[in-house]
Amino acid sequence: SDSDIDLLMTAMDINMLDGKTRERFISKLNSELRNSEDISFAVFIRKAKVPIIRFGFRCNNRLYHGDISFDDRSAIFRTKILEAYIKMDPRVRTVLMLLKQWGIRREITSKDVLNSYCVTMMGLTFLISQRVIPPLQLLATTVIDDRAWDRLAEIHKSPEEISKLYATQDISNESGKMSSAVQCLQAGHRLPGVDINGSNGYYLGDSEMLQVWKSPNEKSAFELTFEMFRYYGTEFDPKIHVISPRLGSPCVPRSSLTKLEAPLPNSASLQSTELPKGTQLLAIEDPLVVSANFGCKASVQWVAGLLWEMRRAAWTMTKGLENERSGVLDRLFLPPTAEIYTDAGIWASAYKQLIPDIPDTTGDSCSDVVSSSENYSTINLEELEDQELMRLSETHDKPL
Repeated sequence: SDSDIDLLMTAMDINMLDGKTRERFISKLNSELRNSEDISFAVFIRKAKVPIIRFGFRCNNRLYHGDISFDDRSAIFRTKILEAYIKMDPRVRTVLMLLKQWGIRREITSKDVLNSYCVTMMGLTFLISQRVIPPLQLLATTVIDDRAWDRLAEIHKSPEEISKLYATQDISNESGKMSSAVQCLQAGHRLPGVDINGSNGYYLGDSEMLQVWKSPNEKSAFELTFEMFRYYGTEFDPKIHVISPRLGSPCVPRSSLTKLEAPLPNSASLQSTELPKGTQLLAIEDPLVVSANFGCKASVQWVAGLLWEMRRAAWTMTKGLENERSGVLDRLFLPPTAEIYTDAGIWASAYKQLIPDIPDTTGDSCSDVVSSSENYSTINLEELEDQELMRLSETHDKPL
């Protein structure tokens, strides 16, 4: 109910594709919107990766926000493929909405570092890796068996196989259609290429095929969300892993994705606050543009904080795995406060006690590694958060 409205405007006149002509048109449209009585504000953002107009309008005493982008069909692709995955299994929407709300409430997602779509790709990739949904960009059917999953596992382990998948992103025949040598994981035949702004935008979107899908994973959305937080907080190594929704794996070696613009960080850079130019610690692959890295703006300190937050989320959800789940989401979505979270280390001992089989993170590759130092052993995170939950409950006169 509080979502923004995203609009895409495409040019029917080929002359509009000229940069200067298009900019004049967008500028004029922006002026017209600003002069409209129904529009509260309109701003032309020229420096965005894709030029957009950001606007607001009032309806029924409520202010709505929206963006208008121009001739960027990749936005439609990203919306449609996400819709396809959500239709396949009801747990997908639940897990992704939990993840999105967690990112907003904990003040993790932002347009400056990592937006909600990027976090969504992290969740979607994990769900594919758990066989909740299959990788639609590598299939022509959803009637699949262990043969397809085994084939996918072979690809993950082989840089040569991955290279074959990513070496066919060219428009190579006279008709202008995109060729592709990607083969269906189940049937083995070649998949078609779909040209979207010069990238291969093929995915299995047949609605009948999507409805046939039956996941072999029977875990609940709650359990899957817990395992996702636990994986990213304790096993995922940003220094060596790429999160790839196309390949359906959150642990593809960086060295295997040679087209991804995510230079491999070296050990020296991880110990320094001054990162060498071009270093990108967090690598999240765009499902369409194989060179684009959604995590390129995240600093070493920010990534360390993200992993801390993942561990806290897993710790929070442990109570709901066996006991009553009421109140778990209140704690999960508890807004961060300076009084409690000045130092993420205060809850290091807490999550290690509640998740005893979590591996020790002392050797983590991120800076300022969480430590179970005696300095933190007397601090009870649960008590601190209980006090904050009580304060907020009294303020709002109801649970969060």
